[in-house]
Amino acid sequence: MGIFHYNEGNKLLASKKWKEAITNYQMALKHDEKLLEVYINLSVAQLRAEDFDQAFLTLQKLKNFQPQNPSLFYNLACYYSLTKQPEFGIVAIQKAVQLGFKNFQTLKTDPDLENLRNNQTYIEWLTSL
Repeated sequence: MGIFHYNEGNKLLASKKWKEAITNYQMALKHDEKLLEVYINLSVAQLRAEDFDQAFLTLQKLKNFQPQNPSLFYNLACYYSLTKQPEFGIVAIQKAVQLGFKNFQTLKTDPDLENLRNNQTYIEWLTSL
């Protein structure tokens, strides 16, 4: 049943129905809290819904299960950027790349990272990649 709710959440996320996606992802985790891929998408939906506190909590839960997940740190960078904490965002995005995140084009275009892209330290780091 957890996989069903995860798949439904993905459909809703793609349709930009953030609240409904969140509900389905939460139901998936009620069935199986170790469906680790759910945490990433749940945090994305929460960020899109501007529920930043919940997104951060979701990412902290994933960190307990998978502290070396590059997507975890990418989403943390998005969180920090959106909440105007660029110094933490830069550390998080650097950790994501260190752990294997390879979609460098996204680092230049993801609107969630806009506040990082305006930071000189980030600009210099991104140029060095």
